[in-house]
Amino acid sequence: MKRAGKSLLEVVIVISLLGLVLGTSATTLVGALRTSRQVRRDLDQAATLARLTALWRADAHAATSATLDPGCELTLPRERVVRYAAEKERLSRTVIAGGKVVHHERFAFAPGAKIAWELPAEFAGRLVRLEILADERPARAYLNPVRTARLEAAIGVAKPAEGSP
Repeated sequence: MKRAGKSLLEVVIVISLLGLVLGTSATTLVGALRTSRQVRRDLDQAATLARLTALWRADAHAATSATLDPGCELTLPRERVVRYAAEKERLSRTVIAGGKVVHHERFAFAPGAKIAWELPAEFAGRLVRLEILADERPARAYLNPVRTARLEAAIGVAKPAEGSP
């Protein structure tokens, strides 16, 4: 004798299997999206750090002196000053020429980043150090970790060319 349809038990089994497949797929998709977001944040941190490193070293090399209080102020030739200041997980860089702000930009780091400057005594003020450190006890452990960095630059390495403005 031939049956014309499916039994209720067969339909329940098929629906259960489809639910299992969809649940597994959704979990995998959420994990992939979270990983993608973390990779993007890490790449953003790396790009920010690379840009900051280039500017930090160029500014320090062109500087004639550096002072720390509370941020870092680098005095450059021709009445120019570059000020670095920490604002929570952000670092701002302000270029001042002739008493006027000519450029301002900010660098954002992951939550929990700490920013510190140092003029090591053993180098007699000829080296300036910028450190980006991670909070010892992050509020949310699942967030991207802070990329720690120690940037050191010698002050006054780049000498202006004679006759340059």
